[in-house]
Amino acid sequence: MHLFPRFTKPYNLVMRTGPLTQRTKSIVHNRIWLFLALVAVIDAVLLITILVTRAYPCDFEVYALAGKSLLNQTGVYTTMTSGCRLEFTYPLFAALLFIPFTLLGKFGFGVWTLLGIIALWRTILLVLRVNPIFGVWLSPAQQISAVLLFILPLEPFLKTLWYGQVNLFILWLITESFFGTNSRKSGIYSALASAIKLTPALFTLFLVFVRGTRVLRVVVFTFICALLIGFALQRDQAWIFWSTHLTTTERVGSREYIYNQSLSGGIWRLFGEGGSPVLLIFLSVLIIGASFIGAKSLWDRDEHVWAVSVIGLASLLVSPISWSHHYVLFLFPLVALAKDAGTNLSSRLVMLGTYLLLFLANITFKVIPHGNHLEFDLNAWQKVVANQYLILVFLLLGFALLQKRNHLRNELVL
Repeated sequence: MHLFPRFTKPYNLVMRTGPLTQRTKSIVHNRIWLFLALVAVIDAVLLITILVTRAYPCDFEVYALAGKSLLNQTGVYTTMTSGCRLEFTYPLFAALLFIPFTLLGKFGFGVWTLLGIIALWRTILLVLRVNPIFGVWLSPAQQISAVLLFILPLEPFLKTLWYGQVNLFILWLITESFFGTNSRKSGIYSALASAIKLTPALFTLFLVFVRGTRVLRVVVFTFICALLIGFALQRDQAWIFWSTHLTTTERVGSREYIYNQSLSGGIWRLFGEGGSPVLLIFLSVLIIGASFIGAKSLWDRDEHVWAVSVIGLASLLVSPISWSHHYVLFLFPLVALAKDAGTNLSSRLVMLGTYLLLFLANITFKVIPHGNHLEFDLNAWQKVVANQYLILVFLLLGFALLQKRNHLRNELVL
């Protein structure tokens, strides 16, 4: 497997006036690498400052404790971390995968973070392989490096590293299932993502929807194997998860908490405790149906990254809990927008606006009163900021479907 496989469109550094000389190409390449090196230094300082001096890997602590509980044959779902006071919330199969990091002790978090960044690198490589965005000016290595360096400071990615979350690995598994170099394994990757963390289930359904029954058989077999492994490890604990914890979302935090940017969280913040169950069900069904129809249309027109973007955004909306760090899925629409930005002004503006909002979210979430049910007492502008990702998702879904409809109309006219 090549580190930088050939992209869909061949890389060739040219200008409108004609091919560049080899000397000019070399100068341009060197200046691009120099700029990327500068961005890398800034990112490194930011990450070191946060991860070494300020970060508290709360979620990684939960994962490590789950692995330890499995090794000691104590209850995975009956132990709680001493620091952030959280319990393990994933299927038992996931706890098995965290055992190696438990055994690494104090080095576990560092290895986990490094592997997460490598997984993100691989994710970007696969997405850009089918959706190159700077093919004229940047080599494949420079494209991947540029995307990686510019998305790391965005709030979902920074918060994922901050907490030691599993999101980057889930993002990689999802990407492998749709854009991996071995399509025969796509069902395995997708099923593993759902077996570790149930929220990617919508991606799995869409994968089956576009790939057919062969993938369905692989998905079902892989997921059942993961399920049986969980019951073989700790039958009583596995039963507790699937019979009780699966529907008890309050175990992971208050539904109205500002960092829960799901549709359910937004409705709770707008209507008060309990929200509006009827409205939530109606909108969720509408969103899932519309997203599948729209995504299938995009997929059939070879707009694969946009199609996966629509499914990802819809899954974030309909999940009961979508913490802000789950929004690493914004990688897909950002790359899709970046590709369209070369020829479409509106895509360029939406991309820049989305990027700016995600970057400023590192600050904007913090300035809004939150915690201890303060979200119920926000004024009008505070409610807008408190639901900023939720609003952005609706805007991006509308923009994606509207833009693609206009493109289709233009093609029919031509």
